[in-house]
Amino acid sequence: MIDDLLHVLQLVSPSFLIIGLGFLFSRRVSIDPKPLVRLTMGVLLPCFAFHHISGMNLEGGLLGNVFLSAWVILLLPGLLAWILLRRRKEIGRGVYLPIMFMNSVNLPFPIMQAAYGDVAIPLGLMFFLASFIAVFTVGLFLVSAEGGALQFLKEPVVYLVALGLAVNAFQVPLPHFVREPVRIVAGANIPMVLLILGMHLAQVKVTQLRLTWMVVGFRFTFGLLAGLLCTAILPLDDLAHKIVLLESIMPCAVINILLSGKYNANPELVASSILVSTLLSLAIIPITLLALG
Repeated sequence: MIDDLLHVLQLVSPSFLIIGLGFLFSRRVSIDPKPLVRLTMGVLLPCFAFHHISGMNLEGGLLGNVFLSAWVILLLPGLLAWILLRRRKEIGRGVYLPIMFMNSVNLPFPIMQAAYGDVAIPLGLMFFLASFIAVFTVGLFLVSAEGGALQFLKEPVVYLVALGLAVNAFQVPLPHFVREPVRIVAGANIPMVLLILGMHLAQVKVTQLRLTWMVVGFRFTFGLLAGLLCTAILPLDDLAHKIVLLESIMPCAVINILLSGKYNANPELVASSILVSTLLSLAIIPITLLALG
């Protein structure tokens, strides 16, 4: 048992240490992480997605089931929260963002790669893709009167995922001068997203503590319930089973800060929920990995 615990801590500690490094750097040096976010979303993450998807060896049906699982884990917590909170109009619609949209990039990718190897990355990318589409469709619908349901189509990663799937499906050989630069740039994605997460957390102040705890409790509890439902009813292999459950207990996503701030949808509550849930994940993620084996 002790050996298993030490092994799990070895898996997760590098990710949290890099987050801490980003946190400390942002505290000491006044820096806006937005240009780094644009670099990551425009270059690093698309290369990361293309590199792993084009070279994966997984059946399409399994990827489809993981993609479907992601939608269940995104939408079901929001529905359950709405049933419980629909009469509390004073809270506002922004409360649903951190409950529904979990961190599907910064934390899960390095941890699942360390725990299960590169073969886990395409499964994680299906979660990211579903979450990415949902936040720019369902998320915008929740907080914006202007709509913007096709906003996600402006992001390069959507097209690099599609291109990677096509290259993989048709077994297109990539020349070395294409494959190698993509691989090198893809390698920079994980440390960058961890540093960015730490930098964002350094700018957050906790407010509305009671509501924050309620939101965080809904995120973890309803997320896990949705994950367990998916593993019970969908045909998933052992690795996909673990990835679905691991993703279901991820903390609130940083992108919720951007949406809630832009549309004034209780941004203080959203930011507080992200910070508290990320700190709690220091314990929740190792416990989950230990339970999954």
